[in-house]
Amino acid sequence: MARFDRIEDLSQLYDRVMLRTPVLVQAPDGMGKTFLLHQLIEKLQGRRVCFYISLRGYTSFSQFLQDWVQEFIRVSAHHSNLQYQLKRFLDEYGVQKLEHQGEIAQWCQSLTQMLGQVALDFLFLFDDLDEWEVETSPEGLFELFGILSQTRNIQLLFSVNPSLADQPPIANLELYKLRGLQQEDIWPQGASPEEQKAYEYSDGHSGMLLHILHYMQDTPEAGKAANRLMQELHPRFKLFKNRFTGLQWNLLRAIALEEKVAQPHAFDFLVKYRLGAASSVERALRNLIDSGMISRSEEGWQLTHVVHKRWLQWLYSSSFN
Repeated sequence: MARFDRIEDLSQLYDRVMLRTPVLVQAPDGMGKTFLLHQLIEKLQGRRVCFYISLRGYTSFSQFLQDWVQEFIRVSAHHSNLQYQLKRFLDEYGVQKLEHQGEIAQWCQSLTQMLGQVALDFLFLFDDLDEWEVETSPEGLFELFGILSQTRNIQLLFSVNPSLADQPPIANLELYKLRGLQQEDIWPQGASPEEQKAYEYSDGHSGMLLHILHYMQDTPEAGKAANRLMQELHPRFKLFKNRFTGLQWNLLRAIALEEKVAQPHAFDFLVKYRLGAASSVERALRNLIDSGMISRSEEGWQLTHVVHKRWLQWLYSSSFN
C-alpha cells in the first residue's frame, strides 16, 4: 500500500513554527505541498491559530481581502475571545471601501495591532505565492507581509513554485525545499518491480505517481499506465506550444530528451537538434528561464516540471532515435 505522508517534512516544519521561524516552502507543482500545509495545520491544533489562504486566481486586492476576512471569521469561530475582538475590529474597519494601497496597508496595521492584543499565537499560511496576479510585481502584497511580520505573536509561512523570482523581504526567512518523496517513504515494506518503474518515471513527483498508480489498478504494467497518462494529458498540453517561438519549443524538446544539458551551446548539441546559432539559443534560454519552463542546477539545464519533460519525451522520443 503506497503512502504519501511526509512525516519528516511535517516534523521539520512543525519544529520551525515552534521556534517562530518564518518559512518559505519551495516545491514544483504536484509535489504535495498544499497537502503538507494542511497536515501541518492539523498538527498545530492547540499550539497555533492558523489562517490559510491560497493566492491563486485573484484579480483584485479587494477580492483577496474579502476572502481573507472570511478565513478569519471561519477560524475565529473556534476561539471565543478572538471572535469577539475580530467582530469589533470588522465593525470599525470593514474592507469594502479599501481601494488604495495606503488604505490597505493601514487596515493591515490595525489588524495586527488587534491580533497583538489577543493572548494567542497565530500562523498565517500563504499558499501558491507564485500565482499572485493582481500586480505586475508583488510589492503591495509583500508590504502586507512585512506589516504582519512585525507583530510578536504572528508567524508567516509561504509556499511557492521554484519559478518565482522574488521572495518576500521578511527578516530571517528560511527557505525549505521540498524534496521528492523517496521510495522507502512511499513503500516502507518495499516496492514491487513495476512500482519501482513508476517511481523512477515520476522522479518522485507525488501527483504524477498517484495518477500512474491509479491507472496501474487496471493496467499493472507501469509503462502502459504512464502511456495512458500521457495520452490523457496530450490534448491539453499541446495547446501551450503556441506560447513559444519555434526555437524556444525546439530547445524545450531537446532539453527534455536529454534530461539534463550541461552545455546548451555545445556544437554537437546544436547540430543534433537543429537549433541554429549559439547566440540565438542563449536568448531562448533566458526567455525560457523567465517563463519558469526551465531551470539550472549543478548538473545542467533541465525542465522545471517533470510532467512537461515526460510528455515531451513521449511525444518526440522516436524522432531522434
